[in-house]
Amino acid sequence: MPPPPASNSLLRQARVFYAERLLREFPAWQTAALAGAQSLNEKPAERQVAQQRRDMLQELMQHGSRWPGRLSERVRRQATLDATPAPEPPASESSAFALTRAASLDLALVDDDTIQRKILVSRLAQGLLDKGLWEFNDLRARLLSLTGEPELADDDLFRPPVLADQVVQAWTDAGLSLTAWRGLEEVLVKACAAPIEGVWRDMNKWLVDHGVMPEVDLRGAIRRTEARSTSPGRLEPNEPPSTHTGAASRYGEAGLEGARGGGGEPHGGQSTGFGAGGAMAAGGGSGWSRSGYASSGYAGAPSSPSGGAGAGGAAGGPGGAG
Repeated sequence: MPPPPASNSLLRQARVFYAERLLREFPAWQTAALAGAQSLNEKPAERQVAQQRRDMLQELMQHGSRWPGRLSERVRRQATLDATPAPEPPASESSAFALTRAASLDLALVDDDTIQRKILVSRLAQGLLDKGLWEFNDLRARLLSLTGEPELADDDLFRPPVLADQVVQAWTDAGLSLTAWRGLEEVLVKACAAPIEGVWRDMNKWLVDHGVMPEVDLRGAIRRTEARSTSPGRLEPNEPPSTHTGAASRYGEAGLEGARGGGGEPHGGQSTGFGAGGAMAAGGGSGWSRSGYASSGYAGAPSSPSGGAGAGGAAGGPGGAG
């Protein structure tokens, strides 16, 4: 069901406010990148590494000032696209044909740069969420109350992966290389994530001031299992403790087996508290589920060669950190 006209108008205003609020942070990101490159260049290193650092610093000095401007253009354009309703598909096009056509798009080959960019984007998105997860969950709930949809659109600028993609795309638009981003990844993720909680907090305040959900109740988004008791059942007098196989615990069989085998905390089947479908990755971090972000692995992100999980699992944090 489409949102009422009043909600559409408020959504458009919210997107404009969000874009303009983000724009205030971009110059500081470029300053942090340049300072990080200068700091690395001053550290002693082997000849080859030192040369790479000098090249990276030269690249930042030559092209870095373009990055905030390219990013501002992208964010404003994306906010405008988000505010425009998507066209309805032709009535003559069957749903089966549409699904087949969409599935065929996934078969296209991608080059190494595209794969590397997706990895960097997923790490940046994870870093943003690590900094402001709770503010984002409140923001998401308020936005969904306006859209009337069960989930934010895949290309919605409010989604951290979409914002992270715009940041990295603008980096290359400015003439900066992905190699330079990887060399400064820890600095860049930290700089981009530092103000994001404040940005989302300001966005929440703006929505509340405009009458959108003064109180957010996320209990409806919590994933629930079958209506059965999760506490240990009473053992029968003739049933030895070692053979008791009552209802599964809240962790699930897979999580218990993982805990026994790996010596860590059980994960499988545990409710994250942020919505159904939130994957719990062993590497930690924060991730996107179809019903919200959860303090877990970034589900569906490309694998990281340095610190990520397997293909389709959670990408590691900056520099391979979870």
